[in-house]
Amino acid sequence: AELDKTYKEWKATFATMLLDPDGNVGRMFDAKTTPHMYIIDKEGKLVYAGAIDDDPRGKSSEKTNYVDVALTNLFEGKAVPTTNTRSYGCTIKYAP
Repeated sequence: AELDKTYKEWKATFATMLLDPDGNVGRMFDAKTTPHMYIIDKEGKLVYAGAIDDDPRGKSSEKTNYVDVALTNLFEGKAVPTTNTRSYGCTIKYAP
């Protein structure tokens, strides 16, 4: 309910929401940081895992957005050119 309220305040929308308080899904995907991006194609295959972009410090004017590139290629029926990168961000702390 609290997350729903926050999304309404942000005027954000989502198609699906996954709450993973025990970290089962995060562990299954070996998520290390937040954010750690995953793209799954319509056949259920993991086609990208890693960082949003190649600019962990947020200072580059010429960055590559890996998620945008991957989704654009998928929607055009092409292969994802970069399938795995090193994610960056805050380390995920899983409950014991």
